[in-house]
Amino acid sequence: MTDAAAALEPGRQIDILDQLTEEQAEAVLALIADAARSDGTTAVSEQGRLQLRGGRREGIRHFLLTDKGRLAGYGQLEDTDPVEAPAAELVVDPSLRGRGHGRALGSALLAASGKRIRVWAHGGKSAARHLAQVLGLTLFRELRQLRRPSAPRRRRFPNRSCRPASPSAPSSPAPTTRPGSPRTPRPSPTTPSRAP
Repeated sequence: MTDAAAALEPGRQIDILDQLTEEQAEAVLALIADAARSDGTTAVSEQGRLQLRGGRREGIRHFLLTDKGRLAGYGQLEDTDPVEAPAAELVVDPSLRGRGHGRALGSALLAASGKRIRVWAHGGKSAARHLAQVLGLTLFRELRQLRRPSAPRRRRFPNRSCRPASPSAPSSPAPTTRPGSPRTPRPSPTTPSRAP
């Protein structure tokens, strides 16, 4: 299927808007939430979701893909960076995937950007990688999110000398007085030594 055929399939329509109505924004947010539940990750960034509301924003265009009158996909093109290519994000309704909607939306985003685009793919899904390949996009940068639990884990210590002090134990260790250690008092030349 060619890009033109994907966009012109009967019943499919892509509207490109500078701003969304409240009803359109609610429908897009619901679509994003459905996709997040299905995918385990949100396909549109927080910044992208915030740009759905508040009226027209300079450099932001919204792409609403409908199939027989039903919202099937959403794309956003942000062309605000004077140096970098426009950034895009897109999402397709999980129940309507595998029908060419992602390709049609991606093709429309590419055409609107002059084929100079950066697409953010959240989650590294195989379908997103396939769509990127079909659209002729290449992986430029991959971001990883690393996490650490906020509560410390209990550690097992191999010997007693490494165990943390108990709450009733003194906070500082008692000084050692082994012979020859720096804390062992040594006789000074002015102090007479005691003979045994």
